[in-house]
Amino acid sequence: KPVAAQSYILVVMFFVKHCLVLNPKPTHVQLLKKHAMILFSTVLPLCSHPTGLLRVCSQYVITILLDVLNGEICGPEGKQDDCFKVTKDILKEFFLSNRQMVKTFKRQDKWISSIRPEDELTIEKLVIENQDITGEVNTTSFVTVLQQIMSEVMIEFRADHELWSDTSPSSQIKNKRNARRNLANLFVGDAHDWIVQTKLNPWSDVSPDLTHLGANRQPQRQKSKDKLSDLVVVASLVDKVPNLGGLCRTCEIFSASELVISDKALLSDSVFKAVSLQASNWLKVSEVPPVDLRTYLTHMKTQGYTVIGLEQTSSSTDLTKYTFPADGKVVLLLGIESEGIPATLLHTVDACVEIPQFGVLRSLNVHVSGAILVWEYVKQQLEQRRLR
Repeated sequence: KPVAAQSYILVVMFFVKHCLVLNPKPTHVQLLKKHAMILFSTVLPLCSHPTGLLRVCSQYVITILLDVLNGEICGPEGKQDDCFKVTKDILKEFFLSNRQMVKTFKRQDKWISSIRPEDELTIEKLVIENQDITGEVNTTSFVTVLQQIMSEVMIEFRADHELWSDTSPSSQIKNKRNARRNLANLFVGDAHDWIVQTKLNPWSDVSPDLTHLGANRQPQRQKSKDKLSDLVVVASLVDKVPNLGGLCRTCEIFSASELVISDKALLSDSVFKAVSLQASNWLKVSEVPPVDLRTYLTHMKTQGYTVIGLEQTSSSTDLTKYTFPADGKVVLLLGIESEGIPATLLHTVDACVEIPQFGVLRSLNVHVSGAILVWEYVKQQLEQRRLR
């Protein structure tokens, strides 16, 4: 892979420069002489690599090898035949005399000579700063790697720790969140300028004895004592897969009780899976085709639900002034992208709510609108719990 090759060639650059030019120690020079041909034959093809940084760094290494260890680079079976010698001479002449190559070499030489790993790659800098010495090579930050390692260590630690004395999933999630905050305080102390992520994946990191549940995690989630809402989000009129995937993810994150779509076959769509992060594994998803929506909404009203349409109408209520029903039993109906809720269904809803807008465009994306309304619902539910 180009990224891995770039990492390797940077190490070679540094080693060759410091061991042959800046600080040539006999043992290092002897080692390079012994492996000069292997190094030469490995790096030479990379001089024509399509990745710019990899190509330039390889040319730099070859230039130094031809300039310092030319006699140690032999052809097949260790022979200095005429053909191979001519090839080396041509490369050496080109790399050392071509004006553009010389200019490139000087630029790279100045850069590699300025790098001091003992100063750049300290623990403090690796943790606090986002290391990017080359501007291209380190696509994954060291902080991300450290977070992954610490997460794995903490999972193993908690598996045998008293944090897991309460085995309910909701308690484990709370314990995990508190433990991460405590860990952050342990590392940070009173340093007010530190900010440490406490983001968590509630189900992938809970107690190991729950990891076998797989697709059966959904029933476990529904049995949780901390069920947050009786919110049902109806997206049967939404037909764009990315929007449906985003809504599924939003509903799962905010603990909606159910998501309704037009066709459950969409759950197998690769785009839906990618956008939703397979949230349907933990969220109840039902199928109601658009032609059956009126019957479905009427039935939900008989079950005690309040049907709320997200739509701009002559009688819509501003979301900032709307109070959701105290019992929390709400069906949120979303409209067709760019068109909204059909008139045949508007007469079925109990209330219409709209999000205040201050820009030029007429409406928000349906996923964004739905997410805003779901969050407002959850916020009011949390406030009611606080007041109890």
